[in-house]
Amino acid sequence: AIDDTKDSDATNKHDKDKPTQLDISDRWSNGKLTDKQISRLYAIAYNKGIDKDTVKKHVFKKFTKDVVNMSKDEYDFMCSGYENMQITS
Repeated sequence: AIDDTKDSDATNKHDKDKPTQLDISDRWSNGKLTDKQISRLYAIAYNKGIDKDTVKKHVFKKFTKDVVNMSKDEYDFMCSGYENMQITS
């Protein structure tokens, strides 16, 4: 009698069907910030007393580009800068 039951080695796919997590660089392959990221930048600045137009001016002065055209590194730089600002009264 031949055993036609498949054993676990034959049926186990070893997680080959699981979607793999995207590499960080793949997430930025289109080079554009999402609306959510841009809103976050404005919100961080707003919490420090800086309006949207001023953020746009800061970005243009620093990177000579519009907010929507910033790279991931530039975006991170701006967010960190606003987050680390000390509010003076």
